[in-house]
Amino acid sequence: MFKKISRASALGLLALITMGSSAFAQTILVVDTQKVISDSKVGKYVASQIKSIESTASTEVKSKQTSLQNKAKSLGTQYDGKSQADLVNDQAFKTQYTQLQKDQQAFQAEYQKINQEMQITRQKAIIPVMKKFSEIVKSVGAERNADAVVDVSSALYTSPTADITQTVLTKLDQQMTTTPVVRERLPNK
Repeated sequence: MFKKISRASALGLLALITMGSSAFAQTILVVDTQKVISDSKVGKYVASQIKSIESTASTEVKSKQTSLQNKAKSLGTQYDGKSQADLVNDQAFKTQYTQLQKDQQAFQAEYQKINQEMQITRQKAIIPVMKKFSEIVKSVGAERNADAVVDVSSALYTSPTADITQTVLTKLDQQMTTTPVVRERLPNK
């Protein structure tokens, strides 16, 4: 029923299998996105600008926080030694205490607003960097005839020749050293 396969037929079949498997071979490269961004000139520039903006914002917050703490201490000192019943009946105390609570709530809202502003500032500052990074990755991938480029964090195993991190970092440093970093301001509610 089965005929013997001749040597020529076997070699032909082997060649076909080999050609077929090479047609499915893929070139996959990896890049360490975090390393490129943090180690690049533009990444360091953005980080230093963000740090400066956050320092200014922190000073604003601390100033308001200190003012509130001083008001609370003053209120406590002013009415120290009075009983709770006396305080409940003291209209001046109730007015000052109510105002302190409103000030504390306003501070909490301002603190949350500043945190949101910092998040938006960081996000907007990194957008042009990530755009340039993406362009470079695509370019390097095309130069190396890659079918895909993935982040190193997604790879289970990579050979050193598949890692294009340093190449991408070098190109990013050549093409971009700064980008605008402006503190975003949210409107007051």
